[in-house]
Amino acid sequence: MFDNYDRVFDIACFALFLVLIGGLVWTRRLGMDRRLALAAGVVFAAYLLLPSQMYGGSGADHRLPIAFFLLVVAASAPRFPSGRIAAAVGIVAASILICRLSVIEYVWREADRVYSADLDGINALPRGSKLAIAQPPNLFHVAAVPEVHLAVLAIPRSEAFVPTLFAIAGQHPVALKPPFAALAEAARPQDLWAALVVVGTPRQDTLPAALERYDFVAFSDYRPIHLSSSRCLAPFFVQPTFQIFVVVHDLDCAGPAG
Repeated sequence: MFDNYDRVFDIACFALFLVLIGGLVWTRRLGMDRRLALAAGVVFAAYLLLPSQMYGGSGADHRLPIAFFLLVVAASAPRFPSGRIAAAVGIVAASILICRLSVIEYVWREADRVYSADLDGINALPRGSKLAIAQPPNLFHVAAVPEVHLAVLAIPRSEAFVPTLFAIAGQHPVALKPPFAALAEAARPQDLWAALVVVGTPRQDTLPAALERYDFVAFSDYRPIHLSSSRCLAPFFVQPTFQIFVVVHDLDCAGPAG
């Protein structure tokens, strides 16, 4: 409920909230509206019963704590000893809210700078290109400025084919036609990353066979990307954590069929 962009600041805000609620409960000054309290109890029970994975989607229960928290706040009727103490608590709460919104604004302005630069590369792609994706397995963790799905914007901006399009059966109304589904299955982002980027592998004189039907490959990571030199991948657009390379279709670059 307090997860923002600075873990120490988030913990401090959460601790202040617990001190306030705990103090009101300890002094028996926290009243609750029974109707909303019952609704909050139902939401909390649903949170405990819901699985984290449902119909192929993740985090099915992650949205409920926010609703539970808002219901608890709406149902609460604290009785402070005096108007001055109530005003002081209100001022502190408003100040914390302003500080948290300021942190969000700062991070989002930084994200806007990063995304604006990355979109220059996506916009430069020729229309109708096939853009493969290479990403490390741990890239789906929470990051302040995520770029894991940024390359999908090449679909509306350049009419490109991107295999990571949200087309999971049971979750999305979009489905890939069989030839493109096979093309996407053959070029899994984690497999391409392992073949092209992982430190300690030999210099890539050949490319994975899956890239033979792609025109470009986009690399993204939350850390700076350092690719080994290769005559089969030509730089097209390079940023620290988002890079696009041209796939060189040369007989000497063709990888094994398996």
